[in-house]
Amino acid sequence: MITKRELTGFRRQVTKNETENALAWLNDELPRNYYSKNGRRAIVELLDSTKSLLDLTNSMRRQHRGVRLSKDLSRLALWVNRRMEEYPSWPIVMWSPDGTLVFGEDFSVNGRSLESEAATAHCILGLAEANVLDRIRRCECNRWFAGRKNQKSCSAACRHKRYERTDAFKASRRQYMREYNRLKRSGKVK
Repeated sequence: MITKRELTGFRRQVTKNETENALAWLNDELPRNYYSKNGRRAIVELLDSTKSLLDLTNSMRRQHRGVRLSKDLSRLALWVNRRMEEYPSWPIVMWSPDGTLVFGEDFSVNGRSLESEAATAHCILGLAEANVLDRIRRCECNRWFAGRKNQKSCSAACRHKRYERTDAFKASRRQYMREYNRLKRSGKVK
């Protein structure tokens, strides 16, 4: 019998895999023939619409202690469902190279670009189901990343660039440069 702890660990691993798969596709980390311009646009639209659907549902739940179907909610849900109809799949069983049984999905689309696009679309819905889709976002450098809810940058370098554009940094930098230039004119700094 599977314990609750094992089930939680399994769900965490599935979520991690789905996140890695979606980010690899969004950040062009796969070979070039796995992408198309229309596919990229479709996946980003699906990601944004699913996030909006989750946000709207959560805000309605907080306000009304339940979800009432509004026009916006119905429209978004219908749009997401129609988009997902373009990526049909069914579960399959296969064996890994080491001989263990692996469960996965087979997509009934032709071509590598559509197959990887379909896999990414299913990963996005899996992340939405696990309620972690809001962690996937785009950095100012246009790189996709999965971070904490308050994280706005993909790396320390991007975080510093973001900080350098703040008024507080600019003010402290002006003050530092005034002091530096004063010391340089006095001959104390070369």
